[in-house]
Amino acid sequence: AVVSTQSGHYDREIEVEGTCGFELRRYNKGMWVMTEMNLKKGIPGAFTEASDMLEKYMNGDNVESVKMESTKPATVIFIMKDQNTPKTAYLSQYLPLAQHDNPPQPTEGKPLILKKNPELNFYVRSFGGSSSIHQFRREFAMLAAAIKKAGLNAVWSMRFFHEYSDKADEAQRHEVGLMVAPSES
Repeated sequence: AVVSTQSGHYDREIEVEGTCGFELRRYNKGMWVMTEMNLKKGIPGAFTEASDMLEKYMNGDNVESVKMESTKPATVIFIMKDQNTPKTAYLSQYLPLAQHDNPPQPTEGKPLILKKNPELNFYVRSFGGSSSIHQFRREFAMLAAAIKKAGLNAVWSMRFFHEYSDKADEAQRHEVGLMVAPSES
């Protein structure tokens, strides 16, 4: 599959000074394809299975048989049951801009969802090196502590991580994110 990085789907707003190194991003509205991950297989197995489904969709396994460039990052959305236990998870991929107005429909029987997201704001922390569940938990904890220390608020029950790298790449890049809490005004 051809892969392109479409960083045009977000704008970096500010980097928050004096923290563990996180930034505020505004993600533009856009069309995503997503699938629920089968967490009974464990997170690595569920990620692999969901990645395969999205890859097939992007490679033409859709009603219109349209092949699309795969975009980075792959984004996992965790809806949390408690601090360390996901209740459910989705793997999603931003569709190429040319597909936003009329995206190819998933093949019947495939557990894929097309979702048009509104503009959203996130706090994001980037890190390198090899990834593990322990590493992601550590990075989420650091991000949450820095957000609280800065006097900010987030939607704590939803966690996001972005995967930009392939395991074969020497330079790994990962991100963890929390959605900015809606203002109460």
